Amino acid sequence: MKTRKDLIQEFLDNAKESLIRIELTEAYLQKKYGEEQHQHILDEMAKLAANKKETTDWISFMEDQLVSEK
Repeated sequence: MKTRKDLIQEFLDNAKESLIRIELTEAYLQKKYGEEQHQHILDEMAKLAANKKETTDWISFMEDQLVSEK
């Protein structure tokens, strides 16, 4: 059975992987569409930015939880 610390670390690792995926997707969209201002691209970039913020907050929370477990 996994400990609480193990589970927190697993959540933290998954969140960090998600953040990398978000950043790669942002970079791809910026490269592919560059200066285009199509609404669907702007909407997608806004979703990515919100998801990135939430993921960053989640990582901070999990790091705090991990520290409190030590």
